[in-house]
Amino acid sequence: MYVTKTIPECVKKESTSSNDDDEDEPIDPIGTVFVVPQDAEMPQIQAGTTAQVNIPIKCSLMFGGVGSTQISVGALPEGLSFASPGATYQMIFNNNEPQMLALNLTAEKNLKDGVYGIPLKISYKYDNSVNVSVKTDEVTAYIRVLEADGSQEGNGKLLIDSYKLDRPQIKEGESFQLSVTIVNRDDSAYNNVTVSLEGLSTQSLTTDGMLNMQTIPTIKEGESQTVTFKLRANDSMETGSYEIGVNVAADGSESTSEGTSSAQSISAKIFVPIQGTKASEDDKSNASKPQIIIESYDYGGMSVVGGQEFTLKMTFRNTSRETAIENMKMTVGNPASESDTDVAAFTPAKSSNTFFIERIGPGETFSREIALYPKADASPKSYGVRISYKYEAVLNNARQELSDEETISIPLTQPDRFEVSDVVLSGPVYMGDSASLSISYVNMGKSSVYNLSVKLEGENFTSGDMDTYIGNVESGNSDSFDTTLNPEAPGTITGKAIFTYEGPDGNAKSVEKEFSCEVMEMPTYDDPGTDMPVEPLPEESGGLPGWAKWAIGGGCAVLLVAAVIVIRKIRKKRQAMLDLEDDDEGV
Repeated sequence: MYVTKTIPECVKKESTSSNDDDEDEPIDPIGTVFVVPQDAEMPQIQAGTTAQVNIPIKCSLMFGGVGSTQISVGALPEGLSFASPGATYQMIFNNNEPQMLALNLTAEKNLKDGVYGIPLKISYKYDNSVNVSVKTDEVTAYIRVLEADGSQEGNGKLLIDSYKLDRPQIKEGESFQLSVTIVNRDDSAYNNVTVSLEGLSTQSLTTDGMLNMQTIPTIKEGESQTVTFKLRANDSMETGSYEIGVNVAADGSESTSEGTSSAQSISAKIFVPIQGTKASEDDKSNASKPQIIIESYDYGGMSVVGGQEFTLKMTFRNTSRETAIENMKMTVGNPASESDTDVAAFTPAKSSNTFFIERIGPGETFSREIALYPKADASPKSYGVRISYKYEAVLNNARQELSDEETISIPLTQPDRFEVSDVVLSGPVYMGDSASLSISYVNMGKSSVYNLSVKLEGENFTSGDMDTYIGNVESGNSDSFDTTLNPEAPGTITGKAIFTYEGPDGNAKSVEKEFSCEVMEMPTYDDPGTDMPVEPLPEESGGLPGWAKWAIGGGCAVLLVAAVIVIRKIRKKRQAMLDLEDDDEGV
């Protein structure tokens, strides 16, 4: 079950002209633009676990259009906390097409079974084809928490599973039906299951022709039963959500072979949205006083950046139809806070922060703008800007001094300073070997970056880290992405590493780094074969030192040469003597 609340700025504009024949002005959306579908299934989370809870949200606008939408999650119920940093989300909606808001939540183990409300503040720019104004809806979505020891199989649990109203909005004085579903997740049946309502009152919600209690004779194991109450809203009620308590008590079943279910008693809270006309006490006391409201404001985008000047444009309206406002002094400043960061988040950049307006007639509007400078070192979050008024008005024939103030919220982000170094790649690389790749990165900004991942793309390589999720990188932290590339063929490895992350503003960003490396065939060496003469190894002898062996070898060579020369001389001399003897015989 989901409840929405409309804030005053989403109303139809009143004409400032006294001529009834003038054409109608373009109107603002009446009621709440963003709703959680009535027929949507209630998200669940188990106590003691961390899980993603998907909340459906729909833009129910029938005319005009909205641009990019910012959703801020308010204070969570006690026992629920965020499992990831950041409570502001950027989403884009088409009319009547639900989108899922994914919240990473942690439920404490001791959290009781029941239904818990999550407040959402949805800011958007409404375009009615004539002008664009910033609007805000406040929506409360509800999730179901299951106790830590509960499971789909049971283990002794009788639960209030869900509830449903027969219409999304109940008007004062109307009768309506409330259906409550009870489920038995035990291994045995429960008897005499009594469902009762508490918190009913003749001043708000009462039963209509029936008791506030119903009994279910038996709910068997694994079954669910639904009881329906007919209720009625009081004839005069204020618009808002009204709480009803649901109590369930049951007797355990008789002993079976599988065991015995013990008596159970559980409770939960239900919130009923009422559209009323009754004025609150504050409205009654201020009914006759003219008031100034901020009808629209614009700061140039979905957020401002720390250290970068921006212009805040505001349009104001005198809500009184009868009384003029005179001599108004308007001051733009920071809200009073115990935190120094809140107090000094914005300072005037080029002018005074005070304006004087002599007169604003009944129903009239006026616009003012001021240049503001956000702190360069402010933490990324939404900061308030307070606009205070002091003015005069004639009431009951007497001039009175009146004052009022409003606070608007402006989200501030810090510049994205996530940096990635050049690629360090070893190379060239031989086939069969791997190339080492390393890329360093550092978050030099003041905000964390979220969901960092690295993807490798390219040709002629494979890697075991083609798609790697790293996670969040806190401010000031650095690390490196290291992997190896395996070449597929000789030639060139070419590719790029794509770093993808979410900046402090929630937008996805990417950084690409290219790389390349030559791949060569593994070198081979030829076998010389048997054609080459092989010198015999010298024989080892006596352990002489090497120089002695060389000396002996050299001496032997010299002796051999000398012997050859001597032999040749002897042979020549002998031949000469033989020749001489032949000559003597001839004589």
